[in-house]
Order: sequence, then C-alpha cells, then structure tokens
Amino acid sequence: MAAMNTSKISLDKRQGPPYSSRIKTYLPINQRDLNPSASLQEDDENVNMMDLKVAFRQDIRPSDRATVRKLVEATGFFSGDETAIAVELVEERLARGDASGYHFLFAEAGGEAIGYACYGPVPATLCSYDIYWMAVHPDFQRRGLGRELLGRTEVLIREQGGRQIYMDTSGRAQYEPTRLLYEGRGYRQAAYLPDYYAPGDAKVIYEKFMV
Repeated sequence: MAAMNTSKISLDKRQGPPYSSRIKTYLPINQRDLNPSASLQEDDENVNMMDLKVAFRQDIRPSDRATVRKLVEATGFFSGDETAIAVELVEERLARGDASGYHFLFAEAGGEAIGYACYGPVPATLCSYDIYWMAVHPDFQRRGLGRELLGRTEVLIREQGGRQIYMDTSGRAQYEPTRLLYEGRGYRQAAYLPDYYAPGDAKVIYEKFMV
C-alpha cells in the first residue's frame, strides 16, 4: 500500500527546500478496511494471525532515508521526482526536528519497516493537519495495515491538537481503493479539481473533522 498526499507539500513555507509536493495517495484495501466499526485491536489480531508481529515507532533515524525510498519505490505508483520528495521530508525531519513540521509513524515487522505515514500541521492554521504520505510494502498489503496506519496517525494528530485532517488523491479509476478507504474512515470529499494532474487525472481532496 502506498499513500501520498496529493496537494503538494509546500516545503518552502517551512523554510525547507523551495519546492512543493503532495502526491497522489494510493491505498490497497480489504473488506476490513471498509468497515469503520472494526477496531484497531481487531486489525492487530488480523495481522498477528498472518504471523506478523507489528511494532510502531515515531522516532526518525538516518537509515529511514533508504527505508522510505524503498517503501515508496516498491509501490510502483510514484515517479522518481515524487520518491525524491518523500525522502526530502525525512531529511527535513532529521535536520530540523519538530520545527520541520513533519512527523512520522513507522510500522515494523521482523526488524524491517513495512509501512509508514508522514503528517504535519498545515502552516498558518490553528488545528488543521495534512497526511502527506502513507505507504505499505506490497508484500504486506491487504492485511489491514493501511487502515491501522491511518487510524493510529489520526490518534497522534488528535493528541497534538489537530481537529481537521486533509488528504488528497487522484480521481483516476486505479485510485478508487484509496477513495473507498478514506470514505470508510469518515472522510468526505471536500473538492474535486478536474484535469489537475493531467488531462483525465483529477485531484480529489478529502477532509475529516475530529469530534
């Protein structure tokens, strides 16, 4: 599974590299992902039944440059430029810590990272957050990990004072699983921008208000 926020992260607004990026998120799903009443614990049990013992960490490490590159490339959905942007966010966090505005959550099994999410507060807002990237290695997709990562990321955002969450994706047919996952988690379509990325490739913005 891979997800990246599609409305281009403005790194220069955080005094980072002078370019922007939020890229199309892609999240393979299973039926459990579409059930908003399923608990995070139930997803954990599902993963354990698959002989996976998943641990989560928030700390960022120098080796995560390679980790993120590997995860994003493995999805096969993102260009070289988009992959470079994902790595840049890791470098920003390593260089500037919390001041970078980028936070990470990694899922690991057997000592290897199998998925991650990157999120952060929207500059110049009081309580709005973007989820910029989510990715799960293809070997571990369709086991509920996408929903687990998203749910845990929402909890972290709430703990940091976030009240609104925004995520972007493509309107193309191949991204339907992503849109279904967002909608199953209570996100609503806030905007649809035709031909945003390319002719026939719309940008779809989702939002969720944390109650």
